[in-house]
Amino acid sequence: MNIQHSTPITPLRARMIADMSGRNLGPASQTSHLRACKRFAAWLDRSPETATPDDVKYFQQHLIESGTSICTRNQTMTGVKFLLRVTLRRHDLVAEIFHLKEPVKVPLVLSKKEIRRILAMAPNRHCPKCQSGAAKTWLAAREAELLPVRYFHLVFTLPRPIADIAHQNKREIYNLLMRVSADTVIKIAADPKHLGVKVGITSVLHTWGSAMTHHPHVHMIVPGGGLSADGSKWIASRKNFLLSVRVLSRLYRRLILEGLSKLHKAGKLQFFGDHAELDDRAAFDTFLQPLRKIDWVVYAKEPFAGPSAVLAYLSRYTHRIAISNSRLISFDERSVTFRVKDYRLKGARRHTTMTLATSEFIRRFLIHVLPKGQHRIRHYGFFGNGNRAANIARIRQLLGVKTPDQRRDDDDSHGNCDEPVRVLALPCPCCGGQLIIVETIAPAQHAGAPPATQRAAA
Repeated sequence: MNIQHSTPITPLRARMIADMSGRNLGPASQTSHLRACKRFAAWLDRSPETATPDDVKYFQQHLIESGTSICTRNQTMTGVKFLLRVTLRRHDLVAEIFHLKEPVKVPLVLSKKEIRRILAMAPNRHCPKCQSGAAKTWLAAREAELLPVRYFHLVFTLPRPIADIAHQNKREIYNLLMRVSADTVIKIAADPKHLGVKVGITSVLHTWGSAMTHHPHVHMIVPGGGLSADGSKWIASRKNFLLSVRVLSRLYRRLILEGLSKLHKAGKLQFFGDHAELDDRAAFDTFLQPLRKIDWVVYAKEPFAGPSAVLAYLSRYTHRIAISNSRLISFDERSVTFRVKDYRLKGARRHTTMTLATSEFIRRFLIHVLPKGQHRIRHYGFFGNGNRAANIARIRQLLGVKTPDQRRDDDDSHGNCDEPVRVLALPCPCCGGQLIIVETIAPAQHAGAPPATQRAAA
């Protein structure tokens, strides 16, 4: 459709109209383009055919300084661009044209209270508030699996050079750390020279130190003993000794270094920055060589004072993140101050504070965000998920102790007025406290309803 004009038009305008009609532009688009070119010509005070690159650049600046909206400004330059590109074929001028991105304003459709409710419904395992409820639920399930034996606490760490490349290869090296540390304990415990048993392990991966620096290590809870090779008896360890730390350390070192070599050979490791040269196989072997001669840190802590102490420990470590809210002292847009513990010092000087720039605090926190799907808590040996229930039942039978279900049945069989309080396995979703059953309501009866008896006839 062509636009009708009552007044004579210039040859340039006629050419532009013909170009727009030939490209089947609608009346609204033609009118908009012509209006834009008229504005450009008025600002130039001469024909657009004589425009220079500087003219195009300064005209766009003029539109911004004159308060023209971004939408109108982009619409104007679209019309001018058609004139220069199609009609005049001045591609040198077209290169000077750019469009501005109009900011999108998100409408306020939710109140602050509603936003808080939505965030509360979307838990994240790196959020300290979300992890509180998750820890209680996990511990409630683990309580029924505790065995009436001594438990030992082992810790496996990585040397600083390997921790540095683990930062660039989180998934591969964290998996290697957890798998090798468990394999080390399982192999040494199965050796008849040591215990000669199949042990159970609960491993928890931590990647931080008190100052939120990168310090990957595994906390491991191991019962003091295990099943014999044929599963016919329970063999307990010595009272205050599980396995030789020196033997564990040497096997752990060898398995980690072998695992790293295999990962590098398979091309599963990536290196950046100061470690970029480690892509070369010879350079990587040279990097690992000094680590074969040093002692690796593996230590065993004193056994826990009973199963209840194990649960207390697990409640602190299983779902912990890099920093808890209770350690934060103050923060603003410039800095964050929090409590830290220097394990190299003793006494009152061990506890101090640290202040970091807000950007550095965020950087350190994000170091410890695990890759998607990475499991931080894992079970091995007779605690393995595939046959855990059967193994625990067998061990209880060998130890001559009752299962939680048997103890509950014994309590119910007494039938006296001193019946113990019934508590749900899951904690309260609001406060995390115990949920006590105070009354059981039949399905057909409503709480508070009057008795379902018939009235006598008057």
